[in-house]
Order: sequence, then structure tokens, then C-alpha cells
Amino acid sequence: MKDITLKRLARKLVRIEEDVRLIDAIRTMVENKTRVVACGGERVLTAHSVIKAVLESEGDLASFLSKNLLFLAFKAKYVSENRKLSYLVKNLKHFLLEGNVIVTGSSGKVTGYINPEDIFKYFGENFICNDINSAFFHPSKCLLVYANKSIKSTIKFLLKNGSSIVFVYSRSRYKGSVGILDLLRELVAEKILEKVSLGDDGYFLHASISELNPSRKSAVDIENIGRSKLVAILTKFGHIAILKNDGLYRAIDDKNLLLYTVNILMARSK
Repeated sequence: MKDITLKRLARKLVRIEEDVRLIDAIRTMVENKTRVVACGGERVLTAHSVIKAVLESEGDLASFLSKNLLFLAFKAKYVSENRKLSYLVKNLKHFLLEGNVIVTGSSGKVTGYINPEDIFKYFGENFICNDINSAFFHPSKCLLVYANKSIKSTIKFLLKNGSSIVFVYSRSRYKGSVGILDLLRELVAEKILEKVSLGDDGYFLHASISELNPSRKSAVDIENIGRSKLVAILTKFGHIAILKNDGLYRAIDDKNLLLYTVNILMARSK
């Protein structure tokens, strides 16, 4: 398989003005379904940095959301968009931001970003179904959370494990997945903002994760799996839940999809 320039692989960054409030920056992320946005030429704001700050701002969320986005935006270590994918993989630890996103740039400006599923898509032809047993995770090693777990606890769980997605279950049955953008979407919902503006941060942070209506769109029953279906789900969502008798059989999140791709799929191309 030929190497590819990162410019061809990267997605275009959404740009927002530097005088925007954090609440509006969050809305932009949610509306554009992106975990990173650019502000100015060099700075970026990531969903991971936002959700971490949300946790640290408990008791004063209203004030936090009204701050200028530059309060959290930072100069990212970007990789030149003219570099090859092989260069990025060799230097992945240097360029990988919290939240499993890589930012590309050129001439001192950030220009694009790469998610784990983008790299997986490029090497997807090397995927084999047997990998779900050898490389994907057993439920005991997945980011599983009970449906009644609080949003606050879920955020801590995500931050601790460096993932952007959790798998939710109740009474041994799989409920669906919840991602970091789902958490931010809930935060800026009108009903939540009304409570937060009155100082009731707990209305958001102490609500159960099940109230976010976990999605089963990235789930597939083991009886209906096929190589093309698995590749399509992973390419679209960046994670997958494989079910057996409506319980979680195997799964992989965005963090481990990236590791699986560069350590296993890429190696098969050599």
C-alpha cells in the first residue's frame, strides 16, 4: 500500500472567531460534529479540554460558559500537512492530542485534523473478522458504565482512560454508546442552561448517563456481522459494539482503534 500525505487524509478544521464565548464554541462543535475547532491561525479548542474544564468548574459553570474561548484554546503541536502518514505514525506520541485527535498545519497555521477512524479507513482493507476476538476487547476490559452512572463520574472515567466514548449497559443488556460530544450537546441544551444559570450545576453533572439516550447505531449483532459491515461502522463512528444475546460481546473505542490500526493493520501492509 502506497504512503499518503496527511493533507489528503485530514478533515478541514472549522474556524471560529477569537471573541466567541465558550458556550458558543461548544455549540459549534456539536453542530459540526467535531471534537476540535480552530481559532485564529495557531490555536485550537478541543472537546476533551472543554469537558475537563467543565468538571473543574463545578459550582461555577455559568461563569465558565460565559468566558472567552481563548481561556481554553491553546497552540497545538501540529504535524505538517505535507508529511506522509508513515511519518505521523512513527511520531504519534508527539502529535497526538488529548481526545485522540491529530492536528495538521502549514506555514505556522493549523489547517486540518485527523481522527482515529480516518487512519483506520486508509488501512481498512487489511481488516479481518477474526480480529474481533484477538484485538477487540472483552466486556471486562471495555469502557463499560452502568446506565445509572452520573455524568460527572462518566466524565472522570473518560478522562482517566483517554477515550472519547463509553459503552452503557443495564442488567447485562447493552443500552448504547455515549460520546464526549453527546455530553457537550446535553450541557448546552436549553433546559440544562436554565438550571446552570441559577447555580444548579448538579442538574447536569449529577444526572444519570442514561438520560442522554445512549445510541445503538454503532452496534451490530454477532450473528449479522460481515467484514464490510464492520469496516463501515468503524469508519463512520470510530468505535463499535458487537453484541451477543443483546449483551456486549466485544468492543473497541477510538483510543484503542487507533492503536489497533497502527500496530496491526498498518503492519499488514509491509
